[in-house]
Amino acid sequence: MEDWPPELAHKIAYSGLLTQEDVLSLCCASRAICQMLVGDEYGENHFKSLAGPRICAQYQRWTAVRFALVRGEPLTQDVVHLLCRSTTERDCLFDYLLKRLDFRPTYNDLKRLAENDRIDLLKRCCVHVGVENLEPESAGCVFLSCDDDFIQEFVRTKGIPAGYGSLEEIIRAIQKRNRPNLLDLVVKECLLRETVNIGYIFSSLLDNAAYDLFLYAEQKYPKQSKMRLLESAVFLYERPEILYKVMKWPGATDRMVRQAINEVTTSCKNNFPIAQLRRLLTHPALDLDRRMHIDNRMAPHLVPTLREFPFIRPPKRKRDDTSTGPSKKQKPIS
Repeated sequence: MEDWPPELAHKIAYSGLLTQEDVLSLCCASRAICQMLVGDEYGENHFKSLAGPRICAQYQRWTAVRFALVRGEPLTQDVVHLLCRSTTERDCLFDYLLKRLDFRPTYNDLKRLAENDRIDLLKRCCVHVGVENLEPESAGCVFLSCDDDFIQEFVRTKGIPAGYGSLEEIIRAIQKRNRPNLLDLVVKECLLRETVNIGYIFSSLLDNAAYDLFLYAEQKYPKQSKMRLLESAVFLYERPEILYKVMKWPGATDRMVRQAINEVTTSCKNNFPIAQLRRLLTHPALDLDRRMHIDNRMAPHLVPTLREFPFIRPPKRKRDDTSTGPSKKQKPIS
C-alpha cells in the first residue's frame, strides 16, 4: 500500500467503507501511509469527516462537514442550526448546501443569519426555501434581505403577521436598512387586510427609536389610528418634538390621554420629567368635568404637580393602624 498513488489510497480509505478507527490503524502501521492519508490539509479534513457531520459542525470543521455530506452522510437539522449560528464557516459550504433539496433552514436559522449580519446568505436562503415554505414569523428576516421583489411576493402570499413581536422585527429591519418604501408596503398591507392595527406600527416606530421613519409616517398618514401612540411618545422625553407632533394629531381622545396619564404615573421612574406629565394634564382632549383616579404606586415627585389640577382625585390613603382610639376588638377597661 505504500507504493499506491495517493488518489487510490484516499479512494479506499475515505469512501465510507472504513471507520475512523480503521483509518487510524492504517496510519499507525506505516509512516509513509500516515503521510499519504493525513499528511496534508486535504487528507486531514477527510479524516475528520469520518466522525460525522454533527461532530464536525460542533467543532466548526466546515470543510470536513462538506466532505462528510458529499460522501453520503445525512444532513440533520442540528448541523443546519450550528451552521447558521456560526460566523467562521466558508461560503463554499453554503454553495454546496443551497444545491440540495433537503436543506431547509427554519425561522431560527434565518434569524441567526440576520443577527450575524450575513445579509447575502440570508437572501439566498430565503430564495432557496421559497415563499410558500417560509413561516409567517420570518417576515423580519425577509425584510432584512433587501430584495424588493421577494419582499413584495412574501407580503402578497403571507401578509403581515398579527403578532406585535413580528411587527417589531419588521420595523427594526426597515429602520436598519432605512427603507421608507418598505414601511409604505407594510402600512398598505395592514390597511388592506386589517390583520394588524396600524396604530401598532406607529407605536413600534417609537419603541424602536425609529424617529426619522416616524416623522415620515406622520406626514404621510396623519389621520390613522393611534393606539398607545401618545403613551409611547410621552416616555421619549429626550425627543420632545415627537410628543408635540403626536399631541397635534386630530384623533387624540380623552380616553387616550387618560390611559397615557395612568401609565406615566404608575410605571415611570423618579427621573421622569414633570414637564412631560404637565403636557398631558393640559391636553385639549381631556374632559375636565370628569374626575380621574390616580393609583397609589405613582412616583412621589409627581404628587405636587397632580395636586395642581382639580379634576385629579388623589389616591386613597391607607388605613393608619397606629391610631389612638380603642379598636373594636379591644375591651374597655372597667
